[in-house]
Amino acid sequence: MRLATQAQGRERLRLMFAEHPGLVLWLENREDGQQILAAVELEHAGEAPDAQVAEEAARATSPEQAAFRRRWATERRRVYDQMQTYLASPAHIAATDQAHAATIDAYRRQLGQ
Repeated sequence: MRLATQAQGRERLRLMFAEHPGLVLWLENREDGQQILAAVELEHAGEAPDAQVAEEAARATSPEQAAFRRRWATERRRVYDQMQTYLASPAHIAATDQAHAATIDAYRRQLGQ
């Protein structure tokens, strides 16, 4: 649980999830594991990648594992950058505004206003 409280710890957990996909399933079946997953995958899902974590992890392992960890870090950065571009796009902003307006309208209709 301590790893999930700091940005670098959450990044280490993301790397562990990538290396050991069964870990996520194992955590889902435990109460404290669900809290860890919530911190990593929900509360801090939009957190910027920490290249230092992946590089430190890559130095402490075999060449094959290091290559995997570096590829993972590159892919994570690419996906993060893509997400930031999408979130800042006029299309996303317009869709968000439209959804918000529809929600407010439905709420007002429900209240009878």
